[in-house]
Amino acid sequence: MFAIILKSFSDRQILIDKKLIDYIIKRIDRSYGKIEEFIYKVDELSLKKKKAIDFKIIKEIL
Repeated sequence: MFAIILKSFSDRQILIDKKLIDYIIKRIDRSYGKIEEFIYKVDELSLKKKKAIDFKIIKEIL
């Protein structure tokens, strides 16, 4: 799970803290489609708010 999430973020050229990935792993559905959908939404929201990805943005999407 960790590697899939890390790879998905790096494919979008997003650097993310390991603590955030651990937080996501504990709370997200364990399917590849759901992970990709989640990362897309996180990326869109962070761009919309013009902020780096943090716990607040992740909690909002979850």
